[in-house]
Amino acid sequence: MSTWRNPSASARSPRKKEFATNRLFGRNKPDENERRTKTHQYAPSPAPDIAGPPSPAALPHDMPKRGSVSFWRNLRGSLQAHMPNEGGESPRRRSVRKPTPRNQSRRQSRISVRRSSIASIEDVTGRVKLMANRVLHGRRGAVVRKIGIAPPSEATLLEMNKPKESEAQVAMKKQLIEMEKAAERMKRKMTCLDDAVDAAQEGMDEMKGWVHHMLEDFKLLPKKPMWQQAILHMCEYAAGIRVSADQPLPTVSPVAEEVLEQLRRGEPNILPHSSVLAMVHDAQSSELQVIAATPEAASQSARAKKGALWNSASKNALSMEFFQVLREGKPMLRSPHGTNPLARSLVPLNDREGRCFGVLMSGAPALPDEFVEAMGRTAGPMLERVWKWSKVNAMMVVACTWVRKLSDRVASVEWREGVRIKKESGFNWQPLFHHTGDDMKKFQLELRWSDGVPLGVFQVKISEYHDISHGMMELLHSIAPLLTDTVSDIEKMAVADSVPAMQDFGTAYDNARMLLPRKLQSQMKQQLAELNSYQIVSELKGYNEVSEDTFKLMLGVLCMLGRSRKSFKQWSHVKAQLKAELIADMVALDVRAGKKASEMMKCWAESLRATRGLNLDWLLAGGSFPVQVMTKWLLAIRLVCQVVFAIETESNPALKNTKACEPKKRLSLIPVKDTENTESLGELLQMEGDV
Repeated sequence: MSTWRNPSASARSPRKKEFATNRLFGRNKPDENERRTKTHQYAPSPAPDIAGPPSPAALPHDMPKRGSVSFWRNLRGSLQAHMPNEGGESPRRRSVRKPTPRNQSRRQSRISVRRSSIASIEDVTGRVKLMANRVLHGRRGAVVRKIGIAPPSEATLLEMNKPKESEAQVAMKKQLIEMEKAAERMKRKMTCLDDAVDAAQEGMDEMKGWVHHMLEDFKLLPKKPMWQQAILHMCEYAAGIRVSADQPLPTVSPVAEEVLEQLRRGEPNILPHSSVLAMVHDAQSSELQVIAATPEAASQSARAKKGALWNSASKNALSMEFFQVLREGKPMLRSPHGTNPLARSLVPLNDREGRCFGVLMSGAPALPDEFVEAMGRTAGPMLERVWKWSKVNAMMVVACTWVRKLSDRVASVEWREGVRIKKESGFNWQPLFHHTGDDMKKFQLELRWSDGVPLGVFQVKISEYHDISHGMMELLHSIAPLLTDTVSDIEKMAVADSVPAMQDFGTAYDNARMLLPRKLQSQMKQQLAELNSYQIVSELKGYNEVSEDTFKLMLGVLCMLGRSRKSFKQWSHVKAQLKAELIADMVALDVRAGKKASEMMKCWAESLRATRGLNLDWLLAGGSFPVQVMTKWLLAIRLVCQVVFAIETESNPALKNTKACEPKKRLSLIPVKDTENTESLGELLQMEGDV
């Protein structure tokens, strides 16, 4: 670090230059023989915290000669030991000799810039820059460059000449810093306290609202039994339980009105009672039709009238809310406890599959949301069931009219809604499905939903003056699966879907008729499989003597199974064929024509001749159970044969060749020579139809 020079001082003498050189190497005080002149005063150049090299007096007497290699080596080491590093700190001084108290006092008494002469930090900065320039460009700088040591930076010099602070100032600064930190901590705590107060206030408000909501819920508890009773009454009415037997089941419109009525009965104190129920229109899925509405609702809005149609493109606020609930399937609940006089709540009406088909509105004022939502959740499936029920009823009315027009042997055709078929005892066995009675003149078809809920019974009675014919059997057994399948299709439909047209019904009937031979054959096999073959055969075999009608009956059964009529002259011959395998042959009998049409026709003709003059009414009424079983089976198998042959002849005209029109050709199919058996097959069929 260079010395500070008084600007007023004159040029230095050689003596003065030597003195300045001594100051560069730390020899601040001259020898005892030298005296410092009073006209030249020099300011100290080193920083207060850096001690210069020892004075010549403190060095040993054998110090190397000035200018020698040892001198410059020692000088370089001394400068490296006392020059500050890059961080501004002085390295640890490496002293060869322990300084004396005198030298120590000299190092501590460094000359520094008087604080009283420094006006500001800019003055200190200027002086530091001046000292740095002298070090770099003066004699001291030449020495520094010669020994290869980098000079200190301006920041280092500024830090070295920075005036020291007193202990009081340092303590005050520390206290100020601690106070600032304490203020920051206090500020953070105040912020946390404000947040806690806000959270507590919100919690208090929430708790207050919850307590208010809970108190309102307690007020609704006594009303809930009335709500449940109202919903139960609505369900009973929709299911037809509260409808008398002589009245038809309710349709959609009465059930919708009952829903609004039960809403009023569940909350009689909330007046005026304003409610609307709308459903998707059957013809236009983009429109809603008002099915039921109270007079109070009609007075509030002219659109809330029964039968009104609302379009989805309407800009009316009420219509827009209805269609929004219909599309989204989510309720709009605005009155939790029914205390808002201006609220209006809407709930969707969903079917069992979750599809929304209507909207129920309450208000204004709106009833409690819980009651309205429970009513809508229950009324949706009930209205869906009633809508589908009405479609089934409409279909059955058409079916009854159709059957009456197609046959003149029908005494009555009825569709009895909500009725089940009484289960008969096991002794009343029938060879085909849906037939009842001893003479098979009553046809009953029970229709029900997939969950077992009965829809009704389709019942057809044949006139007392006519027997059931193969045409009538064909009609009834073709329409039975058709009606069952249609009911299943209606159950899968969504509300407002279109029902199949009548032309589709006729096409389906034709298709079902072509499948009738296989179905009738399957029905007979299932019914025969339910019989106890050993019990029937053993009871028949136990008869030693039988009547002529019973003998003819068993002879006709054996001929139908392919046995020769000539082989059975008396009852003992028939008893030999009564085995358990007889029922198995009856089950395995295939009456469909196919490749064995001629053989089937031959067996059919043999059976007809064997039962000529047989009193079927007496056998069905007074015969034993095995005799009744054989009689019903023989009657059913002949009717099935007629149906099968008629249907397969239509589909395959080549089978007509097996049916000869002339008696000679018919006789060729019958290998008998009796004169009583010369009747044609057509006459036998005509005779069978007359029986």
